[in-house]
Amino acid sequence: MQIYSDTALVFLKKVRAFSFDILKNEMGLPFQKKRLLFNGRYYPLDFVVFDHEKILGEYDPSYFQIRINKQLIYKSNDFHLKNIIRHELAHYITHLIFGTDIFPHGKEFLSVCNRFKFHPEVSSASIEISTLVGKNEKIEETKVLKKVKKLLNLAQSQNEHEARLATIKANKLLHEHNLNLLDYEDEDKETVLLKALRTKKLTGKYQAIYKILHHFFVAPVFSYGQGVVHLEIIGEKSNVLCAEYIAHYLDHTLEKLYDTEKRNRTISGVRAKNSFMKGVADGFIQKIKKESHGHDNAIIKTEKNLQIHVSRVYPKMRGRKVAEASTDLNARSLGEDYGKNLSITPGIPNKKKPKLLSF
Repeated sequence: MQIYSDTALVFLKKVRAFSFDILKNEMGLPFQKKRLLFNGRYYPLDFVVFDHEKILGEYDPSYFQIRINKQLIYKSNDFHLKNIIRHELAHYITHLIFGTDIFPHGKEFLSVCNRFKFHPEVSSASIEISTLVGKNEKIEETKVLKKVKKLLNLAQSQNEHEARLATIKANKLLHEHNLNLLDYEDEDKETVLLKALRTKKLTGKYQAIYKILHHFFVAPVFSYGQGVVHLEIIGEKSNVLCAEYIAHYLDHTLEKLYDTEKRNRTISGVRAKNSFMKGVADGFIQKIKKESHGHDNAIIKTEKNLQIHVSRVYPKMRGRKVAEASTDLNARSLGEDYGKNLSITPGIPNKKKPKLLSF
């Protein structure tokens, strides 16, 4: 989860300054205007702050992006921070030389660390928490996310009629509850970005999920990397966590709904599938709009706050048009019926407790 705030931006200036100094004075690599000249070619390099329980830093080759953990803003000294930056820069150079089809900390990575005479601590894949940020504090779920799960659990009655009514009520409460979350009075309030779903090709299913997420108080965005498309979620942390759950639930559920109709031989083919997914989104949105009737002012306020969140992440964002495909009216109609009856149900919580911080 990437973090954008006034504090994070100040920290990133420090990270960039250290990075440029290491590239120039330790690695002998020229870097100008967010581009690195390496082996006769210019490559981008981006830096962001992110939030994670155990990973101190990471490099994403799809976006030529180095991410530094938010914990290091307050709990690290410059010596350790520079070593983490060296480690991620080594991943960056390894990617430029060898590509991505290698082990993350294999011989290629070690050869890059040796080439630039980095200390063995730099090439280490993980460190004990106590040596860097002190005792590992358990990160609890936000109160909002806990409440959402509690509301959704109302839908687990054995009585089918009771379960359906409880599900409708839970989803309605979820919707109404989120209307009051985005109060933007805190000047250093965090904006978060989470890459919820990953795909090689943008399909009707992901476009449907994108449309639905717009109605859960977040700003979904498609970002295009090297051979990959991510569905990103931008907004206030509590809403983003809720939307992440919804995105994964829809990713699985929409596929199951289509498979049901495909087995029944009512629809088949790519055109029909894309039309079906569009119909599900349209039907679900119709239901959501009925449930949110009377909250127009709150929704307008929410949309304004979301514009602030998005401008923090993408100050110069331009929309990317997706070509409209021809529609299978029968498949779209079937999807719309499913969408009008679609409800979000709770998932299985993750109980893993990591003991190491990695980078």
